[in-house]
Amino acid sequence: EGGAAVAAILEAALELRSLTLRGNRFLRSDGVVRFVELLSPSNILTSLNLSQCGLEHTDGGCAVAAAFCKLNSLSHLYISNNWGLAAGGVVSLARDIPSPVHNLRLLDLSECWLSSTEGGTAVAALLRQLPGLEDLDLSSNWELSAAGIEVLARDMPCHLALKSIRLEKCGLAGKIGGRAAACLSSKCPALERLDLANNW
Repeated sequence: EGGAAVAAILEAALELRSLTLRGNRFLRSDGVVRFVELLSPSNILTSLNLSQCGLEHTDGGCAVAAAFCKLNSLSHLYISNNWGLAAGGVVSLARDIPSPVHNLRLLDLSECWLSSTEGGTAVAALLRQLPGLEDLDLSSNWELSAAGIEVLARDMPCHLALKSIRLEKCGLAGKIGGRAAACLSSKCPALERLDLANNW
């Protein structure tokens, strides 16, 4: 019902460009899929916030991938605070995007329970599908750690136009954490902002 109601709103508001559904924890994957199914292909939505919407595991990733298929103008996507998404959900999102998405500029994956090398591998796989991305938020994935960031840096494509990366509260402690952040920065020649706050 929730997904159908959201689609009806967009059908009525033809000029709507930004939609925030943050905090609708019971929307979940099936609600997002329903919303996408009923959405007109002629929509002009550029910003979608699905933060804290109960997206979990592979079903959650598949639901977000379905949104990419219908939202051809999407440039800003927020899926933070979906703690059950984790690496498996991000991998399914990367797998189910039908082709590289060139117009997405901002992706918020903060607080999605991405951890260690599995999390880094998942994010790298997704970045390979988002060649135009400029702003990546991975903050508050406490267990990502230096190991995850090193794998991300190793596996991510070199041609990305990333200008901003947020790694606040990602468990990057000591010299190892610093080296991992430096390694990631070296893969992003256009980088203008790197947030490493609250790593201890």
